[in-house]
Amino acid sequence: MISIISTKAGDLITSSLLADLPGVVHGFGVRGPDAASYLDALGVADRFIVKTDQVHGDRVHMLMRPRKGPVLEGDAFISDRPGMVCFVRSADCVPILMADRSGKAVAAIHAGWRGTVRDVAGAAVRAITETFGTRPKDLVAAIGPRICGGCYEVGSEVVDSLDKLGLDGGWRGEGRRVDLGVANASLLLRAGLEESSVEVLPCCTCCDRRFVSWRRDRIEDERQFNFIVVTGES
Repeated sequence: MISIISTKAGDLITSSLLADLPGVVHGFGVRGPDAASYLDALGVADRFIVKTDQVHGDRVHMLMRPRKGPVLEGDAFISDRPGMVCFVRSADCVPILMADRSGKAVAAIHAGWRGTVRDVAGAAVRAITETFGTRPKDLVAAIGPRICGGCYEVGSEVVDSLDKLGLDGGWRGEGRRVDLGVANASLLLRAGLEESSVEVLPCCTCCDRRFVSWRRDRIEDERQFNFIVVTGES
């Protein structure tokens, strides 16, 4: 169930599934605030935020300790270290936040249509299970604000590429409209998550002007920040 928290930084959207987990702070942002502003407002002072560049692929980075140096290029970030912030930026693409039920490992995933076709969500599930020993059925995931199936009309090459995934469910709408949120939910189930552990929040970045939408606004340098972090607190 969607919940909207009013913070000093701005409104923050949360998932009831993730909010119930111990030692995890998360949120899907609106237009304006960045991850640091939200974390300041939530009182999470002991944290580290790396520099990233999303490239619409399926590369997963493990954030194990504070890191200085080149920007990390990838679209999924996992960690089990308290204070290491996993985050992704979005403006119509699908943000996914994920954690194990113990609150000891988390992930943030960015899935545009190319990342969806390459199953970046499944890659993140496999990375968490292989790195931290978490079973897929013990993971909980929330799919945040993204462009909805009613607004997202694409070219035939996108429809054909998604169709080749062989997914069940209602990811395909009328004509050439597709819902990447539904498609990624199906990919998470295919990767081993239980249906009751995947939440698709009913928020469209194109319909709702609280959010930046690339399709609607054509803004290059403004995005929502979506984050999850292990705090180490029960």
